[in-house]
Amino acid sequence: MPQRPPQMAPAPSASSDAGNPWVERQIADLRDRTLKFAPLDAPPLRLAFAGDRLFAMLGSEILVLDVTGKSDSVRHAVDGPHQLIPLADGNVLALGIKSTLKIRPNGKAPESLNRVMVMPESLVYGSASDASRLDILDVIAGQLLGYGPREKPSFSSLWLPDVTYDVPELKNAHCAQLLDGTYACFANNQLWHFAARSRPKSLGKFGVGLPVWHVLAAARADQLWLARRDGQLEKWWFGPPPKRLSTLQLPWTPLDISLRGDTIAVIRVVQERARPKEVTLVVLDLEGHTRFERSLMPSTDDSVNLAEREIREAEVIVHPKRPWIAVRTSQGVRVLHAQTGETVIEGK
Repeated sequence: MPQRPPQMAPAPSASSDAGNPWVERQIADLRDRTLKFAPLDAPPLRLAFAGDRLFAMLGSEILVLDVTGKSDSVRHAVDGPHQLIPLADGNVLALGIKSTLKIRPNGKAPESLNRVMVMPESLVYGSASDASRLDILDVIAGQLLGYGPREKPSFSSLWLPDVTYDVPELKNAHCAQLLDGTYACFANNQLWHFAARSRPKSLGKFGVGLPVWHVLAAARADQLWLARRDGQLEKWWFGPPPKRLSTLQLPWTPLDISLRGDTIAVIRVVQERARPKEVTLVVLDLEGHTRFERSLMPSTDDSVNLAEREIREAEVIVHPKRPWIAVRTSQGVRVLHAQTGETVIEGK
């Protein structure tokens, strides 16, 4: 017998839904979720907090701001973009294509070091306990590289790793440095945990969900946060086996995200008719309640082109201990109070 075709629910009337706040919010959320941009899988590391100082890569300079305002800002000219890696002693390592520099917060001239070769997709971490050590995970080749103190040789300008591990299980991984200095990675739907200069160990498989685009440290060394591409944040305990402790669904997929303590800071792209219209900083608590939202764009009629530029330039980080949030845009950098949203200091 011929089967009846499935019946579809009638489409809602446009006239009946006009002006309905709930419907308008659902449409706005759907637009945000279908943006033609990809969240930042690996942050470009153009911002770094080290103690009371903020280090920011702006154009061809590295700006050092004393967030407390007790000392003047310092600028260091550099040859092109550099990734900024905070070290255990309060200094910052700046990794560029042509140079590697150690930048001190006291304003002295940067110290030139042997150059470290870093692939664009690599994840770079300073040791949490030893300021002379550096760990790099090449998630494309599946290699873990450990760098220790080394005298500058006369035959080469490169700083070579003293330990190399092949870790094919961490290809295309998303990782975070945890509170105790160890590392946690999400790859192949599994959680991997390891200390520096050791091989990763699988702690088990995770629940089903959309792809993970970011891993974030939690307030405890045996916990972490996963950010999925649909805007869902999941807090996990290592176990074994791993256990999901809580879930927070953001109403949009962030461009960038930073989470420390009880503060979640995200870069949001607002779009209109499939085009980016505005880029904002949204700060929430762990319950998902919005504390404040700030526009990251100047007032102008050319909102589309400005939004596209800010998508390339925007970045956010939360201080690990102080109530500070630093946000970078094409116009400069601002530090805001994590509770009130008031500007603490800014630089261009």
